[in-house]
Amino acid sequence: MDFLEIFGLALLVSPISELFKSMRRSKTLTIMVIIGLTFFIGFTIFLIKMASLQ
Repeated sequence: MDFLEIFGLALLVSPISELFKSMRRSKTLTIMVIIGLTFFIGFTIFLIKMASLQ
C-alpha cells in the first residue's frame, strides 16, 4: 500500500470508530444513527425502484 491508500483508509476508519465509541455512551445518538441509516437505505431503494421504471 502506498501512502495515499493508507491515508485514505485512516480518514475513513477513524471517524467511524469514534462514532461507535460515542454511540456506546449515548442512547440518543444510537437512535439517531439507526433512524438516519433507515431513511438513507429506504431512500436509496426508492431511487433504485424509480430508476428501474424508466
